[in-house]
Amino acid sequence: MKSYRSSESGQAIILIVISFVVLLGFTALAIDGGMVLSDRRQAQNSADAAAMAAALQKVNGQSNAN
Repeated sequence: MKSYRSSESGQAIILIVISFVVLLGFTALAIDGGMVLSDRRQAQNSADAAAMAAALQKVNGQSNAN
């Protein structure tokens, strides 16, 4: 029975390493997803600010557009 147990030594390390790699992958995916959402929000805020500035210029008669 001892030879059977000695052949299984180190298997927990393999599972721990695989679990760590998977956890690291999910963490990277969550961070990248957060960055995408942040960039999208910033782009939308910039577009909204530009639209508001153009509308204010149009209302105040400062626009060259027809």
